[in-house]
Amino acid sequence: SRWIIMERDLEILVIGGSFGGLAACREFSRIVKCNVTLRKLKVKLVEPQEFFEWIPASLRCIVTPEHSQRTLISISGYLSQLNNSKAEFTHVQDSVATLNEHSASLTKSNTDISFDACIIASGFSYQLPLRGEISQISLKGRCDDFRTMKEKIESAKSALVVGAGVTGVEMAGELVHFFPHLDITLCASQNEILCTFPQRASQLARRWLEKNHVSVCVNTRVDEEMSLKFDVVFQCTGGAANSKFVASSSSEKIRSSLDENSKCVIVNENMQVLFESEKMRTPFEHLYCAGDVSKRTRNSASDNLLYSQRQSYNAEYHGRIAAHNIVQYFNAKTQGTAHFKAFPKSSFGTLPSCASSRAPEFACISLGPRYAILTVEKLVIAGFLSALCKAIVENLSVGMYTNPWSWRADLLHASHLIMAFAIQLLGIAR
Repeated sequence: SRWIIMERDLEILVIGGSFGGLAACREFSRIVKCNVTLRKLKVKLVEPQEFFEWIPASLRCIVTPEHSQRTLISISGYLSQLNNSKAEFTHVQDSVATLNEHSASLTKSNTDISFDACIIASGFSYQLPLRGEISQISLKGRCDDFRTMKEKIESAKSALVVGAGVTGVEMAGELVHFFPHLDITLCASQNEILCTFPQRASQLARRWLEKNHVSVCVNTRVDEEMSLKFDVVFQCTGGAANSKFVASSSSEKIRSSLDENSKCVIVNENMQVLFESEKMRTPFEHLYCAGDVSKRTRNSASDNLLYSQRQSYNAEYHGRIAAHNIVQYFNAKTQGTAHFKAFPKSSFGTLPSCASSRAPEFACISLGPRYAILTVEKLVIAGFLSALCKAIVENLSVGMYTNPWSWRADLLHASHLIMAFAIQLLGIAR
């Protein structure tokens, strides 16, 4: 098929250099390599950090800082591997202060970037331990951050983990394995840990933690007085959408794309940003959103937003679909036809869950390096094999970001499709 035929280069802005943003860049590069008629793409990726961090391994990096040498990857180095005669990728080490319909204002340089199309992939901001006490923007600074946190743990006798979602439970598991001398307490505000997962996953995790002498407190709100009783405290209570630059837009349309409660950007199944228009939501033709900062709606006439777990593989699929659809949009402007992809149908096929616009859910919760709980929809598998599965996924995924054209990317995508097919075959979709 023929793609864009334009009189000038296409200027594309990608906001955020994590899973969704980098996946979009890789897709742009792949498209132009496969289509000789395509005019040159000039892609600017705005990200204040000089590195990409494979977030699922961040907790392991706290207890073993040397692990970060594998999981922290230079963004400029990654983008340089995507450059070719038809695509030019530039890392702009800055943050976006304000997003308007065809331009973005940068914070540090106080300059504007104009664009023909934009992908918002700014993700979430997390507290300690995922981001550290001070937000580091250099690779060396982030490594020092991990070493500093480990030194604090080594000198401590007691630790409090606040929050019992995936991050809190995994943090407790890492501390148990690598620091057996610690007196560890895990506090959950709900009546169980891992409350968004199948009940069996919650039961297995709690059983393992209590067997390893972790005090699990449910229905507990942690105040300052309680925190002072512990030598080190880990706040694992979730994060907030990085969408302030959307809220500060001078365009009322762009501001209306934010969900009032979550502050996420509302999108349709094509990952197009939706704005309010006469009691309906209408898609921008050139603005897209990918990853954790996005929230999909069931249809344009409804504010019924779909819940989905924040998973790196979903963000990657979002980014690929957004990049594909941007190229298709400009293709339609010149040739009149467009073949848009939709999430999750274009990523996982005709699964029963996809028919209701929900992606199949897989997760692997580590409790140290030798035990993990794998959840595939409502199926739960725990033990060493699950831990091995996560180690293999990490190896494949980190390798993909080290070398974006390696066989690991195709193998990882194939594993997702196999898992999705297994869900359909076994009939275990929730």
